[in-house]
Amino acid sequence: MTSASPVASSATGTSLVRLPRVAAAAGVALVLNLAAFVAGSTAGATWDAGLPVAINPVMVSMASLVPVALAGAATWYVAARRTGFQRAAAWVGLVFGVITAPAPFVMSGDLPTAAGLASMHVITAIAWFFAVRPAADARRA
Repeated sequence: MTSASPVASSATGTSLVRLPRVAAAAGVALVLNLAAFVAGSTAGATWDAGLPVAINPVMVSMASLVPVALAGAATWYVAARRTGFQRAAAWVGLVFGVITAPAPFVMSGDLPTAAGLASMHVITAIAWFFAVRPAADARRA
């Protein structure tokens, strides 16, 4: 791929990952995950997933923002040096979030908690994908 390609990092080492887009996606994931928390709470979720304390809005906020922010920054850094990394990172994050979504059904004893947590996995995975997928992928969709 040449540096003129919209999906390749440029020869100058400029990353095509846009950190404001990553921050916006993390914010959307946060809002949607807190909405899922409220919905689960309304449905009777205990938020007990085998942790020492019950899951709470602060934990949801941290789990929504920190992984997307840290992985986004790392992807920004690596994508400036490795052509193709951005596309792979977008897909790996999406797949990881989706395949880990069933875990809450094993860890939690009640359906509202499991469904709420599983939806948070999927929400964050989708937000990640749209945050870091290359521009050419965005135009095709």
